[in-house]
Amino acid sequence: MRWILILVGVLIVAAIAAAIWALVTGVVEITLGEARDTVIIVYGVLGIVFFLVAILAALAVFLAVRMVTGLARDAYEEQARPLVDDVRGTVQSVRGSVEFVSDQAISPMIRIIAVARGLRRGVETVAGVARRGRRRGS
Repeated sequence: MRWILILVGVLIVAAIAAAIWALVTGVVEITLGEARDTVIIVYGVLGIVFFLVAILAALAVFLAVRMVTGLARDAYEEQARPLVDDVRGTVQSVRGSVEFVSDQAISPMIRIIAVARGLRRGVETVAGVARRGRRRGS
């Protein structure tokens, strides 16, 4: 494909050079109107060719992006997915450990502290009532 494009480019340059040589040497006599029409036709043909090349380039870029996206998806499925699953398993294990420690160690400590504070508050209340009763009687 590359050699075909190079050959087409060389042929176009050769044709332009031959046309310029023919005009300069007087082999071909051409009027200004004919030259204008020729330039318009050549410009139109080159525009169509460049448009087709641009479409092919855009298609090639689209296919390349699609292929890279597929490769990235495959890499995720093969490498990252197992890692994510392992992390999920570790998180579940840690969650279970935290629940166990909370149930076995933290909850009883909270209950003991709550009972101790309740007893302390009760003793303070009883002691406060006793002190008020002594002051009134004096």
